[in-house]
Amino acid sequence: MIAHWHKDVFDLLPVVVWDWVSLALEHGNKERTVKDVQQDIKTGIKQMWLHSTDKEFDFCIVTQLNEYPLKKTCEIVYSGGSGMIKALPELDVIEEWAILNGCSDIQAVGRKYLSRSLKSFGYEQRYITVGKTL
Repeated sequence: MIAHWHKDVFDLLPVVVWDWVSLALEHGNKERTVKDVQQDIKTGIKQMWLHSTDKEFDFCIVTQLNEYPLKKTCEIVYSGGSGMIKALPELDVIEEWAILNGCSDIQAVGRKYLSRSLKSFGYEQRYITVGKTL
């Protein structure tokens, strides 16, 4: 089951979640630290979602709502943990939440495997990002 972990109970987040976020950030070209993500969740800029089995939390997803001139988008910015295969079929929970919050679009940012993993859930590759460290 995927559930939104509200910012008001931030301090009760399982510690393992930050290990998963840290691993996701390693692929982010040093754009943010775990403390940056924690602060964004505490202030409501980003949202934390946890997937659990009957016994434990096994996957997290961090989202952010972005407003553009023509639409509002829910962006999945980080994810991590061992339960991705079980969590992905439940993305509709986040999609429904996004609609209730005025979004007309959802997208995920990640590595190449993400495009393949989400394809069967109706997601398609939209962008390719290239970069160079200066």
